[in-house]
Amino acid sequence: MSKLKLSTKLGYGCGDIFAGGAFLLVALLFLYFLVNIAGLDARLAGIVMLIGRFWDAVTDPFMGYLSDRTRSRFGRRRLYFLIGIVPVWISFALLWLPLSTNSQLLLFIYYTFAYLLFSTVFTLVQVPYTALLPELTADYKERASVSGIRLSFSAISAIIAGTVPTLIISRFTDEGNGHFAMGLIFGLLYALPWLFVFLFTKENPSQAIQSGNIHFFRDLLSTLRNKSFRQHAGLFIGSQTAVDFLTALAKFYVIYVLLREKEFVLIMAALLLVPVLMMPVWIQVAKKFEKTTPMHVGLLVWALALLASLFIEPGSAGPAIFVVAALSGIGTSASVFVPWSILPEVTDVDEAMCGFRREGVYGGLATFLRKLAGGLALMLVGFLLKAVGFAEQAAVQPESAISGIRLMFALVPTAAILIALIFSFRYKVNEKNHALLQQAVQSRRAGRPVSEPEQIQACELLSGQRFDTLWVGAKVNQSAAE
Repeated sequence: MSKLKLSTKLGYGCGDIFAGGAFLLVALLFLYFLVNIAGLDARLAGIVMLIGRFWDAVTDPFMGYLSDRTRSRFGRRRLYFLIGIVPVWISFALLWLPLSTNSQLLLFIYYTFAYLLFSTVFTLVQVPYTALLPELTADYKERASVSGIRLSFSAISAIIAGTVPTLIISRFTDEGNGHFAMGLIFGLLYALPWLFVFLFTKENPSQAIQSGNIHFFRDLLSTLRNKSFRQHAGLFIGSQTAVDFLTALAKFYVIYVLLREKEFVLIMAALLLVPVLMMPVWIQVAKKFEKTTPMHVGLLVWALALLASLFIEPGSAGPAIFVVAALSGIGTSASVFVPWSILPEVTDVDEAMCGFRREGVYGGLATFLRKLAGGLALMLVGFLLKAVGFAEQAAVQPESAISGIRLMFALVPTAAILIALIFSFRYKVNEKNHALLQQAVQSRRAGRPVSEPEQIQACELLSGQRFDTLWVGAKVNQSAAE
């Protein structure tokens, strides 16, 4: 299997500057902006996120379906990178536009609209982007390499998003105007890389869906038959909920529990720098062992660090909080690396089941799962803050809020981490099983029946279905796909 050019890997990888930075920024500052700057009730802010997730439940899978069936001279995926450049800039900036009104209804309507617009534009580019990776290469280890480069861009973008916005905002006497200026600057930063993704990637036209008898809702429901996808969804939602809950609550935790607002940027730098350093390590670990091994190691370290945070007091928070932040970075990097790294193999399992490629459908579902985790985390933070007595726009918080934030910071992400670990240990796609699956698919494509016991066992293990119900297991002369 020939290796991809470095220019292709870098061109593809820079597309995740948008997701890596924008998701971190939204998770880190948007709830704080809505509650403390815009003045929206914390419960209404949580509902804004919930509405966005219902919207994504339709738009993300539909975009995947549409991407699989798009025909243009630029290909199925790359067309959307070109279309999305300007909308990415505008939609991100509008999230941070401060309104001069005290009306909760008007605030709720506007920020719901802005959030839905941002989510839609994110879907427009991110779903085809995710679907493109399996088309770049079919090699198990090469995919790990591409994913590592992609997520290194994501981690670097996250560092910038976790540190620079606060510096920009602090230069304005009005925090609202500071947030909007930050939105304009970072919107442009997130828009420009899509031009490079468009220019430096190529698609595989041979993998375009040929059948016209497939339907949107049947496509979506059929993915649930894929055992590997179900395991992927569980570890993805669990790990990303932990990441987004932590980042959404981090500013509240540092300001109100640790009383170290001036050190917030440095603490975030410690949290976000470690993933950049860990990404090359995780790539090598994934190549030597299994792609889920980084999650097994990283999440256990992270859970222990979070539990240790229960014992950090404001007076002794100095070195301890930086250690917790750094160890958490080990876990968050694994949480980002593993789900995106294993997704291409999930689509390979699907091909063995149905006989054609549906990267777009799975890319749409993966994008939805990522946003679902973020929405659940932000909504949960909003409701829990209200439950523990947090007072919006108040300089001093009641003791119940301070204690509640401390417990939330440690226990809620830990629970989500445990869920992710359970699913990650159940995920069975490794290099050996993947190779056997691919051999079966190649035999079936060539019109030869699959009879090797190891190949049959691998197909059943990874799909969770009887072999004779799979496309690779059907008799050659009975297959409509032939």
